[in-house]
Amino acid sequence: MLDLDNRLPMLRAALLVESFITAFLSQLLDIDDTDKSKSLGKNGISFYYKVNLLIDIGALDAKTQTKYQKFMEVRNTFMHDLRAKTYTECVAQVDGLENWLKKNYLEMINPDVEISKEEQLQNYVAQLSDDVIKITLQLTEKLTDKFKKNLENEQYKKSFDAFNETMKEIREFLNSYIQKYLDADELIKPKHLANLGDTISKIFYQGVSKKIWGTKNPPKTEEAFAPTKRARG
Repeated sequence: MLDLDNRLPMLRAALLVESFITAFLSQLLDIDDTDKSKSLGKNGISFYYKVNLLIDIGALDAKTQTKYQKFMEVRNTFMHDLRAKTYTECVAQVDGLENWLKKNYLEMINPDVEISKEEQLQNYVAQLSDDVIKITLQLTEKLTDKFKKNLENEQYKKSFDAFNETMKEIREFLNSYIQKYLDADELIKPKHLANLGDTISKIFYQGVSKKIWGTKNPPKTEEAFAPTKRARG
């Protein structure tokens, strides 16, 4: 059985980051419906190429680019390399990653307890994930220039506010989604993630629609992803 204990935090962070990047790019490129988009939809470009798009449009500076690239390397190793069952094994698979983490993030220090290498690397990766999430959330500020000339127009202001509010709702949904499986002691399997991208898109567009045009009774998408409790042995 695949041990997800160490993979889950990275899975949660990667899902959150990719959903925000997709929403950011859809707004920036005026893509109204990512479900039907050939680039950002279910069969569209990968997480890796979405980050490359951010680099191409100048949304990420050189230092930030490196953080995203290291984040993706950890994410890909944990997601695709069965040997990476621990942080030590994961980081060892990426050339130069351990030294880079030590150089860029704070070391755990406890004068009363010896900190293991595994705990140190887990701490470094957690700091990297938090860093990338914060940077991704700040990408919405890049939309300011796109909207500021039209902020006097009430419709544009409503769109801008609706975008930010709905992004917060998506983050809460993802946290709740992952937590349901943790509370139910249920492993997240590939089939559980099959329609997650579509669900996030629906939450985004239904949320924005409701806030701008007052659409009533949006579907309760969370109910479709409720895990089944597993009997404890």
